[in-house]
Amino acid sequence: MHNDPSSPLIKAVRRASPSVADYTFNGSCDMAFSTAPSIVMGPGRSERSHAADEFIAVPELAQAIAMYTGIVKAYLGSV
Repeated sequence: MHNDPSSPLIKAVRRASPSVADYTFNGSCDMAFSTAPSIVMGPGRSERSHAADEFIAVPELAQAIAMYTGIVKAYLGSV
């Protein structure tokens, strides 16, 4: 499933985080059953996710908070 680049959500993500690269999510989640624009994102590095020694560094958490805040502000500004 791919998102429509003209979706307000995707535009907000691009405005708030222009340096974030596209990434193909190779897992499973509820968004596979949805027709709504969806993104998967979180702090840290994907290869550390759901591993026995999974962790995120404090700077990664701070970066994620700033990204989430920017996306919400960009999205609400576009609605």
